[in-house]
Amino acid sequence: MSTLLLLDEWFFHDLTLENGEANFRETGRFLVTLQDAATRLVVPDKKRWRDKAFRLIGNGIPQVRLAGRLFNNILRDSDRTVWTTAEEMQLVPDEVQAGIPDEDIYLIRAYVSSGADLLVTSDTGLYRACDSSVRIVCQLRDNFLKTFAS
Repeated sequence: MSTLLLLDEWFFHDLTLENGEANFRETGRFLVTLQDAATRLVVPDKKRWRDKAFRLIGNGIPQVRLAGRLFNNILRDSDRTVWTTAEEMQLVPDEVQAGIPDEDIYLIRAYVSSGADLLVTSDTGLYRACDSSVRIVCQLRDNFLKTFAS
């Protein structure tokens, strides 16, 4: 059985070099490993998240464009992705979202509606808010990348 993974937007910031060359390389290695891993990805029904995903492909920096193509191949594989819908995401009970920062509610809705196994974030506020939930398993980016595929 494969793991169903939800990545927040750190992933795109790393792959567009916004978080520096070291984070780009680390996340790039994760992306290469992800291609062959028994891991599926949740795609939230959030325009901001999807726009960032598709912007990777059109980026003018060759290494970013290459990473974007790798990620796009995963996104286009229906066996590797779970695309959430706005309707599904609206059905998430309010109590599950309690204490979550407003800008991150869409992640929690995508997590619950897709039946995800793990949310990976670089946002310590979101991580702390999820830590008190019995329904949301959350891990910080750095810890996740150290253990993924090891």
